[in-house]
Amino acid sequence: MSSQPLKLTFNKITNKCVGKPQTIQSPMIIMHGLFGNANNNRTMANCILDIESQTSPNLYRNIYLLNMRNHGTSPKSMAMSYDVMCQDIIKFIGDHELYRPVLVGHSMGGKVGMETVLKEPSLVSGMVVIENSPVQQPINTKFIQYIEVLQAICQDSQIKTVTQAKEKLKLVETNPLISGFLLTMLQRSSGSAGKSINQPGLTSKLPLDILKTSLENGSISNWDVPNNMKYSGPSLFIKGSKSQYLQEDQDLTIIKQYFPRSTLEIISGAGHFVNAERPSECAHAIARFLAHH
Repeated sequence: MSSQPLKLTFNKITNKCVGKPQTIQSPMIIMHGLFGNANNNRTMANCILDIESQTSPNLYRNIYLLNMRNHGTSPKSMAMSYDVMCQDIIKFIGDHELYRPVLVGHSMGGKVGMETVLKEPSLVSGMVVIENSPVQQPINTKFIQYIEVLQAICQDSQIKTVTQAKEKLKLVETNPLISGFLLTMLQRSSGSAGKSINQPGLTSKLPLDILKTSLENGSISNWDVPNNMKYSGPSLFIKGSKSQYLQEDQDLTIIKQYFPRSTLEIISGAGHFVNAERPSECAHAIARFLAHH
């Protein structure tokens, strides 16, 4: 199993105004969660840039929306630990010559961000973690169920449309926001319009077998960074009030051990996918954090 860092693909957005005096702010790298892709946080990122353009029109910032390994158009690899994903980010910063970027990560991306700043604190100027904490989580059996249903959809020659796939997904997920998110992982099979009636109509954009193995062996839920490591730079943790991923009573003490300058913002009425449910509120929290630090 290769542990070499991979060259991640990305989308780049900016609020630069051509023809006006500009002052460059630290670039921002946004890392999505499991099953996601570079476009998941585009709305939130554009909100951040809009807020900054209104409050400080002479500033501009580049935001890089990454496809993590085994997601989007980035390379695939059986290695899916936080250590190798952290190395991907370090490589990305070096390859693009980014000076002290702000790292922002949701869920899995949040843990990648935490490990990166703890191991290479001088590379970054700040960190935002959305819906995760520096603890080992229980293996998420619900996510494994998602993968199993998606695999069944891709193997079923009777399922030809996204509407049919949506009905199948109701076996494990009735929340339309989450099921809609999961459906973005599917695409029409290249041969589905052909003559073979046994040809599956949909295929997965992601290597479901690799992701399932990573869930089952604990790679995605793991946290093995020594508790004597600290990041003394500014960090913000964002939690959806309805989510159990970040436990206020249990996790805040541990967060402070690793990140002594951390602050917490709770977005009322939101769940684990708070970045998709409340992108504007997340953006305002991040913009306040950036302005303060």
